[in-house]
Amino acid sequence: MCPLMANMLTILSTTLLNRRSQRKSLNWEKFQLFLKAFSTPKVRIYHSLF
Repeated sequence: MCPLMANMLTILSTTLLNRRSQRKSLNWEKFQLFLKAFSTPKVRIYHSLF
């Protein structure tokens, strides 16, 4: 579930960044380079729910 959510947030953030102007400011390749330069920490579950 966590990788799916992280993937959806990546797509959403790309969409939101491209809405800032009338022309597309980022394509997918540039966004991938951006993510490599400014990477976020991996998603981890610290507590078990069961």
